Amino acid sequence: MGRWDGPRMRPRARSRAHEDGQTLAEFAIVASILCLLVFGLIDCARAWNVQQATTDAAREAARRAAIASSPKADLATVQAVVNTALTNSHIATCTNCTTGTGLGGASGTLVTVSVAYPYTFTIMGPLMRMFGSYNGSITLRTSATMRNE
Repeated sequence: MGRWDGPRMRPRARSRAHEDGQTLAEFAIVASILCLLVFGLIDCARAWNVQQATTDAAREAARRAAIASSPKADLATVQAVVNTALTNSHIATCTNCTTGTGLGGASGTLVTVSVAYPYTFTIMGPLMRMFGSYNGSITLRTSATMRNE
């Protein structure tokens, strides 16, 4: 004869109600972090796009200034070329963001066009302002140098 162990213990059925609430709370935390990452990536990609557009605009303006023979290019012409290039890239134009050296110089001298474009992060900027003293803006700087012809 065997030993009697008493009534057999069965595992109790666990309640799923508290686990559903826990899952929802964990999802809310993970989803908010994921959204911040995705929107931050989109904002940084937009800033990169604007940087590339300003680089192209500076290059076009330097080229225009380098090949201008009659009349010689001045700062107003260079600024107009930069604004046209920015408009063609669907980016807001800027005033007083372009500087140039060597404009209208002799053949063989260098002409340099620099663009300093103010960029404000549209998605992450307000969030950054909320948590610190950062104003959500940066200045994208680029320049292009070519030889006067």
